[in-house]
Amino acid sequence: MVADIKRNSLLSNYKKRFSSISSSSQEERKEEEKKEKENNILQKNNKNFDKQNDNSFKAINVNTNESFQKSNSLISSTSTLLNSFSFQSSCHPSTIEKAWTTTDKEKSFIHYLKTNTSTNISVTTTDSSKTKKVVYDPISLSEYSSDIFNYMKELEVKMLPDPNYIKHQQEITWNARTILINWIAEVHWKFRMQPETLYLTINIIDRFLSIKSIKLNKFQLLGLCSLLISAKYEEMVVPSIKDLVYMVNHMYTHEEIIQAERCVLVLLGFDLGYPGPMNFLRRISKADGYNTKTRTMAKYLIEITLLDEHFLNCPPSLVASAAVLLARKILFNDQNWNKLFIYYSGYHEHLLIPVAQNIINYALPKAEHSQLPFFKKKYSIDSFKKVSLYVSNWIKNQCAMEKSKEKK
Repeated sequence: MVADIKRNSLLSNYKKRFSSISSSSQEERKEEEKKEKENNILQKNNKNFDKQNDNSFKAINVNTNESFQKSNSLISSTSTLLNSFSFQSSCHPSTIEKAWTTTDKEKSFIHYLKTNTSTNISVTTTDSSKTKKVVYDPISLSEYSSDIFNYMKELEVKMLPDPNYIKHQQEITWNARTILINWIAEVHWKFRMQPETLYLTINIIDRFLSIKSIKLNKFQLLGLCSLLISAKYEEMVVPSIKDLVYMVNHMYTHEEIIQAERCVLVLLGFDLGYPGPMNFLRRISKADGYNTKTRTMAKYLIEITLLDEHFLNCPPSLVASAAVLLARKILFNDQNWNKLFIYYSGYHEHLLIPVAQNIINYALPKAEHSQLPFFKKKYSIDSFKKVSLYVSNWIKNQCAMEKSKEKK
């Protein structure tokens, strides 16, 4: 009896298991059939969607072709040429070394930067023969470009430093500032930072010196912490404080750099939204179709203006526009500032000529000076199309032409 009861219980358990398995298999079949039906429906919808997209893209292409034809006609109608101008160059090779003299303190400061810093840079060349095509980028927010441009024009005036701040500085001179900027640009290139970082660094230094006077032995610390602040604001990868301490051969400690950074930010009110000249140069480059030669030379001319104090009261948009004007004059002897350039820059030609002449008379002599070789070295490599060497030859040719005119 006991054996029969066990057999019956085992048989009942097996029946339940087989029934559950069969029911589950039936449910799986039903689900597979549903999935097949859904896939068939999706395939039909995709075919209909592709047909609709083909028709819509054809309509879009027709509309875009018409709009491009209209824009080309407008550009051709607005490309009227204006009056020409001529530059008077005072950059004679014999007067370049005399244009920038140093005192004994400044010579010792130069010697200190050379001996107590580790910025021996081996400049590498890169191939830049391949040019990229200009493609419309919807993320650039071209619909709001005029509003953004007007806001930057208002902001750049508020962020200008005091052009006469050197009067209340007891130990800092303009020549010491020039030496420091040359060193900062070298460190900036060593870390392969963005151009906006360099311009923001110089702006932070000038604005800080407009508020507070410092000693000469803390001047390099100010430049170092200003570079760190601007790198945190502009860069994706920020150099560590250990790297910066190494760059000055442990002249300043980790704590001193942090304290200086805190002091600078508090005095400036954490106001770092400086619209540098690169923002305006990108906009102006639309007028000539983003010509790479003009843009590269304009970058060089803008960067060397950082060395001289005569450009402290010039807004970045004015410096960028004058650099483009001078670059076109040097490269192509093109002295036409048409309506497209006026629209994208916001300046007429007569406002830019004095600034371009200041670049020739003040910035270029310092860039050609033997004690400030970095900017010329940087822009003499192939990746920058050797524009600094081109400018040097242009200066020599201008001087030769002036001598021949004087003899006649």
